[in-house]
Amino acid sequence: MNAWILRAAPYAIWLLLLGSTVAWRKGFYYDGGADGVVLAKAACQALACLLAFALAARAPQRRKIPGRPFLLLFLFVSVSLLGAVAVGDIGASVVLAARLLLVAATVGFLLSASPTPSALKPLLVAMAIVGLVSAATGLPGLLAGQRLSGVIPPLRPNAIAMLCGVPAIALARSILRGKGTFARVTFLGILLGAVLATESRTALLGLALAVALIVLALRRMRRVVAVGLLGLGTVMLPALLYTPALMNMVMRPGSASLLTLNSRTLAWETVLDTPARTWERWVGGGLSIKTVAVEGQYWDSQVLDSSWISALAQAGVLGTLVLAVWALSLLSRSLRRAPDSFLPAMLVFLLLRSFLENGLTEVSTSFLLFFAMSLVVWEPRAEAADTAPARGYTAVNRPPIPVMPQLVKAPR
Repeated sequence: MNAWILRAAPYAIWLLLLGSTVAWRKGFYYDGGADGVVLAKAACQALACLLAFALAARAPQRRKIPGRPFLLLFLFVSVSLLGAVAVGDIGASVVLAARLLLVAATVGFLLSASPTPSALKPLLVAMAIVGLVSAATGLPGLLAGQRLSGVIPPLRPNAIAMLCGVPAIALARSILRGKGTFARVTFLGILLGAVLATESRTALLGLALAVALIVLALRRMRRVVAVGLLGLGTVMLPALLYTPALMNMVMRPGSASLLTLNSRTLAWETVLDTPARTWERWVGGGLSIKTVAVEGQYWDSQVLDSSWISALAQAGVLGTLVLAVWALSLLSRSLRRAPDSFLPAMLVFLLLRSFLENGLTEVSTSFLLFFAMSLVVWEPRAEAADTAPARGYTAVNRPPIPVMPQLVKAPR
């Protein structure tokens, strides 16, 4: 019974933690204060942290957790808090910083109690469950001709694409490596269908690049997998070239030109034009900054739809440099350490999405995945020097030399 609980507990804790990070209300950004929803999400996060700590304490084997991700997160949060103090808006930023650190500690406890090969599996399963539940509740809107968006929880189309796209990458890698079953292929089709229904162009491009990276990293491909890919390409290529499906998705109704990136560039220009002699330029204005004021439009404010522009607004140039070093070193490490795993593909998907979506600098699914992958990729390994002989001596293992008996004549 205890062994079964230890195996099932990570899935439940990841679901609880993920449920506390996704949106519970549409169009709401925390700027201070507390209400019923804020307190409920805080209680879920605290409970998840306590359960993860208890699981790590009772785990039969523990993994070594690297300290580099915690140090980088602490640097980013410290810079953002300095910016919040400089602009005089410290209250909401302190709460958001505490939530960010609490989530990081929870992820650390969870991964310390999980074996390395299956460390991220509970997170991926939890993401698929939350994404598909939200997508299922949004089917009436999809049937009415709208983009797929959730009702319970009320997730935006891009958030559903994120939750369903990441598990799809892991399943695609398993199938391409010849481990596909009917259940896995069916589940992959459901996840891809949900991503397609959201019409998220960034997610679809990220999925294509992630799958291409997995294919290029394969050393060998089974014949049935190669035949399946050729058949899929034969069916999809004419559908993309001779039907308006691709063009309708790229230029979906109601969207502006791709060259202007809709209204995102309005907020980007406002942040990039911050004077160099101000505190906001170098240390930002705190984690509570989610929107900026815009001029010359019929609306007054615009959401910062980019993790990197958000980092620049929240932690300035210094904090953005910390985040850039973090992301680039993590991607380089994953490519050198495990090029044939799903980690580099997931990082490509996540980082590509971060340029047009928020998440890396706030309590969100993107941050959960980013921080969890950082702990897995930077996991310390046993050094070879621990078992090497001392300098100046060389240990040579040679087989024993057999001694052949010699015949000697007896004296007469």
